[in-house]
Amino acid sequence: MFSNRKTDTETNGKAGLTGRERRKGNSPPSLIGPDLTIHGELSTPGDLQIDGHVIGNIQCNNLTLGAAATVKGDTKANEVLVCGSLTGNIHATTVTLTKTAKIDGDIHHETIAIEAGAVLNGKLASLKHKGGSSGMSSTGSATTAPIGPRPTPPMSEAS
Repeated sequence: MFSNRKTDTETNGKAGLTGRERRKGNSPPSLIGPDLTIHGELSTPGDLQIDGHVIGNIQCNNLTLGAAATVKGDTKANEVLVCGSLTGNIHATTVTLTKTAKIDGDIHHETIAIEAGAVLNGKLASLKHKGGSSGMSSTGSATTAPIGPRPTPPMSEAS
């Protein structure tokens, strides 16, 4: 009666939401810290940030692998941002590999961004073309080259 505590209806406009339904909004991601190693499958309808180590498959909405993170297993997510290393296949709508990313596996994507310095040992396959490959593949240790303006060749004098 005299409490300043707000009800679910007052805070989010919807009555009777479960914890899972509330988490789908703007809640922070589930976090696996740098000192944690997990053996097993991970599945969440929300977002996941890994700064530690996972041995097993991962399924989530958005996945972020920190620079020190290591994952050995397949991942399936809406968006994947890789700063660390992953051994396994990625299935995602959007994939971003930063310059510190190391991937040993295939990437199935609709949209991909790869920064200079990222290492990919595997194939890229577009989900936009069912069953088709984007025509790009990498074997061995491939490193992307920086993109920049090309030097202009010197002009020769006409006689």
